[in-house]
Amino acid sequence: MPAKEWFGFFTQWGGGAATRGFMGVTAYQRWWLGDTQSDVEQFLKEEFAESGKTIHKLLWVGAALFFLRGTLELLTPIHYWNDFVVRAIGTGWLVGLCVFYSAITKMVHKSAVYGVYLTTFVSLVGYLGLQHNFHIGYLAVPIVLCLAFGVLTWPSLHGIYWPILAVVVPCATMLVLIHATTIDKTVYAFYLMVGAFFAIMVRRSRMRTAFTLFVFRQKLHNQTTHDPLTGLLNRTGWKEQSSELYTKCTAAGQPLMVAFIDIDHFKKVNDVHGHNVGDEVITTTAQKIVETLPARSLVARFGGEEFIAAVPNMTPEQSVRLAEYVRTNIEQIHHPVPITVSIGVSVTRGEKGISETMHAADMFLLRAKEQGRNRTCLDTGLA
Repeated sequence: MPAKEWFGFFTQWGGGAATRGFMGVTAYQRWWLGDTQSDVEQFLKEEFAESGKTIHKLLWVGAALFFLRGTLELLTPIHYWNDFVVRAIGTGWLVGLCVFYSAITKMVHKSAVYGVYLTTFVSLVGYLGLQHNFHIGYLAVPIVLCLAFGVLTWPSLHGIYWPILAVVVPCATMLVLIHATTIDKTVYAFYLMVGAFFAIMVRRSRMRTAFTLFVFRQKLHNQTTHDPLTGLLNRTGWKEQSSELYTKCTAAGQPLMVAFIDIDHFKKVNDVHGHNVGDEVITTTAQKIVETLPARSLVARFGGEEFIAAVPNMTPEQSVRLAEYVRTNIEQIHHPVPITVSIGVSVTRGEKGISETMHAADMFLLRAKEQGRNRTCLDTGLA
């Protein structure tokens, strides 16, 4: 196989997993969500926090097992004493990591502190090994476990090459200081590669699972809050997001414009041209409304041929001009079926909340229909 193909194979099956694990949130957000703005990072942090609790429990179990095995070996002939000391070191590290892992959740620079902890532990293990003339094989288990758990419990969602370096660098230094043989260096490199690969794959699997759950949750949420025909919010979505928007506007001291928009004589469109054409009229109108209104607007299909829109920080004069702009733009749509709309507008002010404003806009929409349709009818207090 040519070198280029070997490189591609490694990148896909090995390097690809590591790279995506290193890149973390950004790469997966592009992959799954197409760079959309969302709360994906917060969701991932919550998911990792939950799985982190499970790993935390596993660390305590590992510490107990290490201590139990070391204690049993202490009861056997004395030549097992060295192994017991190493087990005790591993136990101390795991217990310390359990306590430390809980503590760093409250730290601001927890990733940096965690990296220092990993480096210090491996350096300490290597130093004790040199001082007591342990065979380096005894030191492999705590070091590899430190590498694996260091990657799995790394506080940051990305940059997991740092815990690997925090373990590999002092370990390599130890091997150089004791003038380890080539075989010993090769064995250690193999152990560390296996530990790192295992941890990266598990961490990547956790991240993929979290993203899958996030996408599923988003799709499920969209199904309950969005209209399948137009992609706009439905009544449920409108109720949820309009309340949030009103709260923000109120807190900022900004008025909120609310407009009901109704397609004129839509029943006749369905009766004469059929429901397929009627659906086209609805989707075309929805698209034009979204294109015409500012990006900060909230738009929903309220039911049938009726839409509702909310635009924050709009003065009465701006509300009047914007509503007319929407109406005339829709009237100019090039479609086999002429499309016109009637609009009722109102604005929150004083003690007038979102519900009262919606009701007022709905009443002015009815007035626009009574006056002949294809017109904007406003709250007289706004004109």
